[in-house]
Amino acid sequence: MGWEGLGVTVTREVVSCGIYFATYEWLIQSFRGPNKKLQDLNSGYLILAGGLSGMLSWGINYPIDVVKSRVQIDGMEGPRKYKNSMCCFKDLKSTVGWPGFIPGSFGHTNESVSR
Repeated sequence: MGWEGLGVTVTREVVSCGIYFATYEWLIQSFRGPNKKLQDLNSGYLILAGGLSGMLSWGINYPIDVVKSRVQIDGMEGPRKYKNSMCCFKDLKSTVGWPGFIPGSFGHTNESVSR
């Protein structure tokens, strides 16, 4: 135990930050328009850009986070089930399908109820 999930954690962070900052910059440029300076933007636009960027980033990265969490707790209560994050991804997809990557969705709820 110790370094499990490091690779998928780094992947999640890189993808998340890339999406967040690219979206934030695009929104700020869109709000600003061609003739305004950044200082001319109302702080509400900055807050809106940050909020929307964060929502998009987490919406896309949540499935990666689910895999990361499963890999990190794997083996805590018995033998390890996953060799790596890709094995975890494939197992989750084959057992509960795509909805299993978004806890609270029907697929994940159905898995919990059937246990």
